[in-house]
Amino acid sequence: MKEIIRIRALKYPDILHYEWHGELVSKSSEYVLVLCKPGRKLKHYTKETT
Repeated sequence: MKEIIRIRALKYPDILHYEWHGELVSKSSEYVLVLCKPGRKLKHYTKETT
């Protein structure tokens, strides 16, 4: 089973701006590779929309 992770983009100073989910493909101590498929929902906190 593939692991689904939540991705959060922040604006300075640590204000939540965007959030979406993706499928974890691989990770190491240097990077995280995530597959984000078309049609996913992107939550925009500043504009209060999805």
